[in-house]
Amino acid sequence: MEFHTNEAFHFTASKGLESPLFTENIKPLPSAFVAVIPEGRVLGEEGSVITPDNRLLWDVSLQLLPEDQHPVFKPEPLGPLIETQGTLAVLSFFSSETYFHWLYDVLARIHLIRMSGIIVDKYVMNRNIQAPFQDETLAMLGIPSDKILFTYPNMNLKAKQLVVTSISMHSFLEYGSWPFQFIRQELYEKQDFRHTGCDRIYISRAKSDKRKILNEDQVTGLLDNYGFTTVVLEDLSVAQQIETFSSASVIVAPHGSGLANLAFCHPGTKIIELFARGYTPVCYWEMSNYLQLDYYSMVESGYLEPNQQHLFEQNIMLPLDRLEQLLCLAGISRI
Repeated sequence: MEFHTNEAFHFTASKGLESPLFTENIKPLPSAFVAVIPEGRVLGEEGSVITPDNRLLWDVSLQLLPEDQHPVFKPEPLGPLIETQGTLAVLSFFSSETYFHWLYDVLARIHLIRMSGIIVDKYVMNRNIQAPFQDETLAMLGIPSDKILFTYPNMNLKAKQLVVTSISMHSFLEYGSWPFQFIRQELYEKQDFRHTGCDRIYISRAKSDKRKILNEDQVTGLLDNYGFTTVVLEDLSVAQQIETFSSASVIVAPHGSGLANLAFCHPGTKIIELFARGYTPVCYWEMSNYLQLDYYSMVESGYLEPNQQHLFEQNIMLPLDRLEQLLCLAGISRI
């Protein structure tokens, strides 16, 4: 079954102090699918999908590895075969321990299963690392714990019917609009929030091990003059994060998983995303386009710590004069 066919979207350019980081374009969006595999299997903690003739379905069992290095090919013994006569929907994803990917690459695919009309007995998910937001969001979706099978090492599970869906991410951190619309509808529009949060917020990554603002004390000192409140999302429940983002009219933040909460913002909310050079994913710019947010970007010098190896880990040094210029460009005045 195929869904969201023949869709395209007109993306407006990002705004900033230089030429647009992300340019205006009209992009065709890939369709999505749901398929049923009779007598299919789910293997290992990563939740790999195997056909009855013992073939790996790579496109629904993605890993950030070459195909021949997929964990399913490791010479490790499987556990005893467990068979079920039910219909299981597989929602595994390699980064399910990350808040953004849990929302949009795991939970959002429930939308496709609902569209298919297939009655599912249980969902198969991989936690990777157990996190409170996983249980909280499942409860908000109304999915009880007895409807979920979490994967485990050496898992060897066979179902009368396996239901699989296309992965939400169709290219590196690129998505259609449906994952964001579904999560917004289910976790925000169907819930009861009072919008008692702050109007202008700065998202700190002080508790993260990457993409921190190196001169954050100076940055927050400047933002204080503009009425910003500093928020550490790790200290908040999912409901509190939704309340925070849905109340804000301006959000300044380094690129990171916490901006997954942009799905809960009101149209017109101003977003200023901070990047280090060499790692500028499009996901939140595209998300802002889909949700009619007012998106700005700022790209500055990045620095790796001795224990860091990858560009996506770079911490950022933020020039205060340029940040103030960008605030002015966005129409954000001192209070």
